[in-house]
Amino acid sequence: MKYLKFILALMIAALTMTPLILILHSRSGDLIIFCAGSLFPALKEASLNYKTFKGSKVNIILEPSGSLTALRKVTDLRRRCDILAIADYTLITKYMIPKYANFCIIFAGNEMVLAFTNKSKYYGIINDENWIEILCNKDIRFGFSNPNEDPCGYRSLIVLALAEKFYNKSVFDVLISLNSNIRAYFLKNGTVVIKVPFNLRINTNRLIVRSKSIDLLVLLKQGVIDYAILYKSEAIQWKLKFIRLPPKLNLAYFNESNVYGMVKVILMAETAKKKIVKGEPILYGLTIPYTALNRRQAISFIKFLLGGNGRLILEGYGFTVLKKPVIIGYVPKELEEG
Repeated sequence: MKYLKFILALMIAALTMTPLILILHSRSGDLIIFCAGSLFPALKEASLNYKTFKGSKVNIILEPSGSLTALRKVTDLRRRCDILAIADYTLITKYMIPKYANFCIIFAGNEMVLAFTNKSKYYGIINDENWIEILCNKDIRFGFSNPNEDPCGYRSLIVLALAEKFYNKSVFDVLISLNSNIRAYFLKNGTVVIKVPFNLRINTNRLIVRSKSIDLLVLLKQGVIDYAILYKSEAIQWKLKFIRLPPKLNLAYFNESNVYGMVKVILMAETAKKKIVKGEPILYGLTIPYTALNRRQAISFIKFLLGGNGRLILEGYGFTVLKKPVIIGYVPKELEEG
């Protein structure tokens, strides 16, 4: 009995110390960056340029994932993170400030597109006028990232809901509801409510959902799927063909904010807690969480990223860089002139 109690005590101790073990796994002098998968290639190049430009020997560790997954590593797992850079700044302002961080810097934008290759069915005839009809064909396989893990996923749902309103055609049911347990409710006042279950189920091989968009990029390249709803930056980085969607759908224009805002997505949680996001122009945000151990290098890297060299790198990877970053909250003094 004593032996069993000892083993149980060890197991409890191991579970409670897991976040500490994760933090100690890296050295305090390292720079740990959790980032959206769509940012990873640009941040990788920026990291190399930063070390060269600064003559720094700091070990920069990039950990890409879906933005919601990256957020939860900090808020739920309390993992050490020196910089959090994600694809939806509202996740920081809604779910991190003031409990897990005290500022957010909005620094870049993006655009939703329909990406494909020359292996895709109908690739020779698809255009910005007939794309919705082709996507709705029963012989087409298409995909997007998991809305519960990645903003690109719930933004894909918003795009399709807006497409139904824009084209006045049954788009969402044909592409989403008939192929999964995701549901959309088009209300009489013009708003749309989309509910994404915690246990997302796909019930057909026509629809492919993956945790992060890079998995879809690989499937596109291999010809496993015909089309994917992605960020323009990803299509450019991977040299994919893509259809630019109308401004009222692509989540890229500030003057269409009222249109985008007619759609909201409810991300159901395993418990009663849930997240609600609404359609907005795509804006990337970053912060330094309270779990950071290397704030000095974090501030230095952010200054580099928001400066001339960093801006050129981001633009080269297809991002729309804001002329002047937008600051929310109590930013470190060194970044105030960012």
